[in-house]
Amino acid sequence: NGILRRNKTPPYHLRKMFSSNDKRLDYVLKDAEPRIHFALNCGSKSCPPIKNFTAEAVREELRIAAMAFAEMDDNCAVDSAKKELKISKILSWYRSDFGSSDKEVASTVLQWTRGQKKEDLQKLLDAGTFKIRHFDYDWGTNASKFKTYNPDVLKTESKCSIM
Repeated sequence: NGILRRNKTPPYHLRKMFSSNDKRLDYVLKDAEPRIHFALNCGSKSCPPIKNFTAEAVREELRIAAMAFAEMDDNCAVDSAKKELKISKILSWYRSDFGSSDKEVASTVLQWTRGQKKEDLQKLLDAGTFKIRHFDYDWGTNASKFKTYNPDVLKTESKCSIM
């Protein structure tokens, strides 16, 4: 995702994705696209769901994916009493894609929220004193039809021979 993230250094890496003479730099976006983090999937429980995207509507599809991600309380929650915005760990790892300060990150998230969550987050922003916390990331599998391996299935007698 060096192209979509403006060739920024990925988390836990020491250098950028592309070197200064890499031809892919011609295709790097001028501004990082933070919504890609709601479209990419590693298969863990904390990852966004898998979606199909089309060239004709990718911007709208990314907007919808970001809103769906922010809609889930496991990814974005506002606690007005604690003056706290709690968001996915993804936004911590790729923080520079979402903003350079807590206020910028919260403002970026605000555009993908709606209803009571949007109102509560706007109040936190207006008050100016809030903390951002991050949910623990669940690396467990997101397989909905997980099947247990059964070695007995492989122990069937073969009726095939090679001449």
